[in-house]
Amino acid sequence: MSEISSFNIYLYFSLLTLFSIYGPEKFFDEFWSPLIVHSPSGLVQGAREKGHQAFYGIPYALPPTGERRFRSPEPYPTPWKRTLQAGRSYPPACPQQLRSYFKSLLWDVEGNEDCLYLNIFSPDSASLQLSNESPPSQENLFPVMVWIHGGNFMSGTASDYESIYFMTKDIILVMISYRLGPLGFLNLGEEYARGNQGIEDQILALSWIQDNISSFGGDPQRVTIFGESSGAISVLHHMSVPMSKLLFQSAIIQSGSIYQPTIKETFMMEMHEAWIAEMGCIGVIDTQECIQKLPLAKIVNKNPFLSDCNLKKNGHPFPNPWFPVLEGSYLLKEVSAENKKSHAPRVMIGTTSNEGFLATSRFMLQNNYTEGFMSKWEECFKLNTAGDESYDLEPVMDYYFGSNKKPDFPSQVQNFSNLISDFWYNGPTFETVKEIANKGSPVYYYLYDHDGFLSMTDSLSRASYDYWKFIVRYAFGQESGKTNGASHADELPFLFREYPRNLLKRPVDEKMWRLMIDVWTNFATSGDPNGAKEGYNWKLVSHKNDYTYIVLKNGEIKFPSHGQMKEQRDRLKVWDSAIIKKRIIIK
Repeated sequence: MSEISSFNIYLYFSLLTLFSIYGPEKFFDEFWSPLIVHSPSGLVQGAREKGHQAFYGIPYALPPTGERRFRSPEPYPTPWKRTLQAGRSYPPACPQQLRSYFKSLLWDVEGNEDCLYLNIFSPDSASLQLSNESPPSQENLFPVMVWIHGGNFMSGTASDYESIYFMTKDIILVMISYRLGPLGFLNLGEEYARGNQGIEDQILALSWIQDNISSFGGDPQRVTIFGESSGAISVLHHMSVPMSKLLFQSAIIQSGSIYQPTIKETFMMEMHEAWIAEMGCIGVIDTQECIQKLPLAKIVNKNPFLSDCNLKKNGHPFPNPWFPVLEGSYLLKEVSAENKKSHAPRVMIGTTSNEGFLATSRFMLQNNYTEGFMSKWEECFKLNTAGDESYDLEPVMDYYFGSNKKPDFPSQVQNFSNLISDFWYNGPTFETVKEIANKGSPVYYYLYDHDGFLSMTDSLSRASYDYWKFIVRYAFGQESGKTNGASHADELPFLFREYPRNLLKRPVDEKMWRLMIDVWTNFATSGDPNGAKEGYNWKLVSHKNDYTYIVLKNGEIKFPSHGQMKEQRDRLKVWDSAIIKKRIIIK
């Protein structure tokens, strides 16, 4: 057989294999009619996926490596000369401590410093700027939702989340990655490390979206930024930063608050200086050169500790030393006349019903960890910005634990979870709701209370035998003090399908994700979560209705009983004089 005949046979079977894998329609689209978008930044080739188009790893900034490490991000040069291949694979995560035992067998750090990318997802119904066609007309553009991931400003990436649920709606979804840990938040008060680099990354990504998203079918005048946990805190920072305010119109804040307890700025600076010393970069001729040449693993894996309060579990210290700080920040000073006229965005904000259970499960696994935290509770509390150093904490402890101050005792599990929930989430969120509403922004307030088939604590239990023991003891009622409700981050699988679809197999779970997507996309489309068709009767909060919230549960929107409202307010009153009111939101 000739070489040509052999090659033809090889080519035939190769094409046949691809045809069978992709199916006829996608096969011809991918290989004879590639998906290429003409954007102001350059040509971008994406991928046609089931029901939508995907564009992975679009750069919005130069790699923050070498002399750019720890510095403010620099825009990626545009227009790029060649077609950007954005349909092949997810971009790398920004550097962080390893999140998997199995990865630790091969690597000493997760991610890559060349990580400032975003992913864009457009439904099949979107109008893209293909070939040399004119840009889509304004009336054909879809609302844009920009997801800012959580992870305590120390872990996570845009590529952790799926788009499939959102692609059932006429929405353009964008997910961004940003620098984390010391690379994103080291603050030495110097030009080469002035803090908030991770927030600046997000601002640059939002700016790129404004300039380019219409080519992907999105309306730059209808942008909703949304995030969970530290992603929600990021959203609130953008509501305070003048250079961010013209880059979005609406905001969804999930389980995070700018009032959330974080380490005080004075202590944070001390910790950063201590970190520099441990890196061996104190007393050298050029500190900047020293830190910019440090091995990546050394930067990522070394956390500073200020006192015994800095308890550490699973790589994350408490309090977190790597955090954005706006007070006195350069970000607040760069105000243009145009930005001063910026709008007050529409806001949807809420928490889960049992936020503290995720943290409680960590605390309860090791008695010495729990006892250490409780014995240092007052010191830990006063290290945080929420701490009033003159405040008497004894009434707080009496309220939650009575005479029993050993929260690892089975009957106290829910009490400990309530304390964490109120201290970290419920109290700060309620302050945020009042602050934003009183400044004139329309605010919708929710409580997520769906007890789903899967939860964040379940996912942790699969990764750790210790977590599994905890879940068995408490969630299955083998000990008193059984907990219920939704833990921190439990709503995420109902927005992003983080688990295989067949695991959300209960009808009530499918009903729940459909409700979540309806509400979230209704809000992004019109600024009103009720929608034109559904009519959920969810009202804006105000002091006149006592900042009433609604409950998202079992695929329905419910209204809290008088008893539920009273319990929430009674618990939060305990913290009234302990939560510092920063008053920097919606300046």
